[in-house]
Amino acid sequence: MASLEEEWKPPPPINWVPPPGWVPPRQMEPPIVQSVTTIRPGSWAIGSAMLVEKVRGSPSEDAIHTWDDGSSTYCIRPNSNPIKNKLPPPGDWSVDRIYECSSAAASWAIGENTICKVRSWKEGKSSELETMKFVRRKAPSVPVVEPYYYWIDREWNRSYLFMRRASGQSLEKAWNTLTERQRRQLATELTGHVSTLAKFTSIRLESADCCGTELDWLVMECPGYDKTLPPFVPQLNPRYTRDEFKSTLREYSGIEPPSVDRFHFYHCFLVPESLMVVDPVPEDNSTLPLLACINDWEWAMYLPRWWISTIVVTNPAFRLDRKLFPNVRAWSEHFGQALVDHKFRHEADWYWRQYDTWVANTEEE
Repeated sequence: MASLEEEWKPPPPINWVPPPGWVPPRQMEPPIVQSVTTIRPGSWAIGSAMLVEKVRGSPSEDAIHTWDDGSSTYCIRPNSNPIKNKLPPPGDWSVDRIYECSSAAASWAIGENTICKVRSWKEGKSSELETMKFVRRKAPSVPVVEPYYYWIDREWNRSYLFMRRASGQSLEKAWNTLTERQRRQLATELTGHVSTLAKFTSIRLESADCCGTELDWLVMECPGYDKTLPPFVPQLNPRYTRDEFKSTLREYSGIEPPSVDRFHFYHCFLVPESLMVVDPVPEDNSTLPLLACINDWEWAMYLPRWWISTIVVTNPAFRLDRKLFPNVRAWSEHFGQALVDHKFRHEADWYWRQYDTWVANTEEE
């Protein structure tokens, strides 16, 4: 399981002298931050073989997909000069980039209201587009942005998702503007959506489109886990049945796992950065909804019911930024309590016991 310290970091300053034995960390080729290149205003090179352009007049005859963005229209079409050497074309890949995370994820702004989200990919990984379509079809009350187009760049081993920009502001940005009552209201609203999604079940631990899952916080090392691979390469769990899943947990920890009947659909990364709050925030006595949108649906899958609240109270990703907020656990405490109040029990004690056992066994190897 890759730790935060193992993730790719920017190259050191020129005057930095590497210690003996230092090996530069591996990253994608080309790096994830070079996945989209702004060639000129209104034109972007997408990966090894695509172009996105602002339509002037009629769309190109070879346009694969078009969408409206405010008063403008955009299209995606094949690049007449596909890139074969994994060197991005001339242009600027940073001017429109709005997000990057480690060596496996980045996002760009395309026009005014379109986002291009890029993630590392390998064969067998689920499609975030299919997950979003599943939720929009099965649970239309859950706030999900409109997806436009999804493309897998097999030459560069990454996926591109084009979608409407989410409205509102991130929960982390809005946190200090919310009263305690509004924070509890938001947690309750979100738990209502969690309850809606959890009604959909499967006999396997899998994605909405029946693929294996990336979930190393629950399954520390799935069968076939390769410690030699760099952290940006997805390592997928098999589509476990209930008995296979319990056997795997028992095997690496020696501790009997909690019971599992069926697996319940859940977005397991409902962290402050993935939740959008309405902007502006209404008055404290308002009954209007506070949640505007839920992002990052690549983390939605079928999971044990007890994991729905367990991950909230154990995973540090649910904490607020310690540089900005005195109580970094405030969101996980509010959300975790709302989940427990709605009968989503957690198994934090079991989780930490089996985690400590796994760490001890790993250190002995």
